[in-house]
Amino acid sequence: MAFDVSAEAYARFMGRYADPLAPQFADLAGVRSGQRALDVGCGPGALTVVLVERLGVEGVAAIDPSPPFVAALRERLPGVDVQQGTAERLPHDDDSFDVTLAQLVVQFMSDPVAGLREMARVTRPGGVVGACVWDHGSGRGPLSPFWNVVHELRPDAHGRPVAPACRRGTSPSSRRMQACGTSSRRS
Repeated sequence: MAFDVSAEAYARFMGRYADPLAPQFADLAGVRSGQRALDVGCGPGALTVVLVERLGVEGVAAIDPSPPFVAALRERLPGVDVQQGTAERLPHDDDSFDVTLAQLVVQFMSDPVAGLREMARVTRPGGVVGACVWDHGSGRGPLSPFWNVVHELRPDAHGRPVAPACRRGTSPSSRRMQACGTSSRRS
């Protein structure tokens, strides 16, 4: 899935969530100097910026399917390897990264299991593959206020879709990866 909106419009809406989440996610994943990291589904770069602050431009690569996001991130962070593409077909060699992260993107992958497998493929043994997603099941996602009002006005309204792997304790794969706010070490 690609977003056909400007990077600025997306950042105005999602930035209030993605920007403060990024350093916490990088901390949880154990991102530290000397590593090489890939930001999968980078959007306009909330997590990419944090990775560059910690690892430098030479230590970070990013990928997103949306041309406006790729263009904006290339302009924002010259020198970072930013490519247009999808999680399901990462254009990187096996074992290329120490840390491969996907912030708030798994639910938009056309095939989350394939995307997470690709993330594991490009991560070195002993590295970290991490993903965090909205916990839509708790009513704490970015569209929860909208759906709360809809159901207040029309209690019989259908809606509030919950994407796979967006409920606490769920994962698109029962194998070595978890996708709901935790990271997994690849061995």
